[in-house]
Amino acid sequence: TVGEGTFTIHPGIEIGYADESLKGMGELLSNEIEKLSGIKLASASDKESNCIIFLEVTDPKEFADLPKAYGLSPKDSVPVDESYSLSIQKRNIYIKATTLEGIYRGITTLKQIVGGNLQPGGEKIYLPLLEVKDAPRFAWRGLSFDVSRCFFDPEEVKQVIDMVALYKMNVLHMHLADNQGWRIEIKKYPELTQIGSQRKQTVIGKNTGKYDGTPYGPYFFTQEEIKEVIQYAADRYITIIPEIELPGHALAALATYPELGCTGGPYEVCQMWGVFPEVFCPGNEKTFEFWEGVLDEVAELFPGEIIHIGGDECPRDAWKKCKKCQARMKQEKMKDEGELQNYTVHRIEAYLKEKGKRILGWDEILEGDVSKTAIVMS
Repeated sequence: TVGEGTFTIHPGIEIGYADESLKGMGELLSNEIEKLSGIKLASASDKESNCIIFLEVTDPKEFADLPKAYGLSPKDSVPVDESYSLSIQKRNIYIKATTLEGIYRGITTLKQIVGGNLQPGGEKIYLPLLEVKDAPRFAWRGLSFDVSRCFFDPEEVKQVIDMVALYKMNVLHMHLADNQGWRIEIKKYPELTQIGSQRKQTVIGKNTGKYDGTPYGPYFFTQEEIKEVIQYAADRYITIIPEIELPGHALAALATYPELGCTGGPYEVCQMWGVFPEVFCPGNEKTFEFWEGVLDEVAELFPGEIIHIGGDECPRDAWKKCKKCQARMKQEKMKDEGELQNYTVHRIEAYLKEKGKRILGWDEILEGDVSKTAIVMS
């Protein structure tokens, strides 16, 4: 904080901007203040002299001192694109940044300050005078969100995106397929959401042996809903990363297409939690055709560079007994089933690379000779 006194937000305050590219940000700020407080601000103005809250894209040199402020050496960096400054003075508020994304981060900080100073039923909001110059320490700030085991509909996902944005995170990692449910429409394989998106019941607690007796689903996102959620996140500078698990965590898919498992089933969508021996069969060429068909549509839907393929918690007992897996291992001169999993990860990585995508996997993918373009998550 700097100095004594307050800045007062009240109905009719104007939001100004340095050029037309900031008009949308002015409207966004007005909407956010109204949602928080009920106070409607005036239409945005392009003249600084007429406004109280002013938005401006400025020179990156203004933020050159931020690495030092973080105690970093000059060769280290912070994500300058998200740098911003916020100045609350008695008569004006200024938000400056080098990009629209930085302006958005500054608006978010102002929103946090407004939210912390609301008075019940008040038509005015009194803000402390302060100066903020800020940038994120890390370029990737993510939340992992599992909609496979427990589904959240698109409006609930938007609420989560709002919270992710409020805390200035920029990645939402959505876990869309697992043993307990398949949650994304794949037009090439419609049965995935007809069969794989529902389970007969759900265990009570942590595998207590008792079940709720209530059918769960069918619950899934249509592709249009996925597009809507992706755009909602993008408007808040958040990238959604989809996770489609392979070669383990497969029961929802295997219940739909049992021929993709080593034994042929029968399988059912899992009703409890944990790691299970029923996994995809990488000895079967149809399994790769399935994965590629699914990932074709996922890659088309999600504009981000990264697709999470899981790669973890895959028991290999079924592969040891599977004639197709053993034949694949012999053909590819593999010494054990661990190499079969490495083969699977590498093959899927190469396929996605052709589409301009990078794979992200859990740290079990490090057990093989993982490529330098893969990203590992622990």
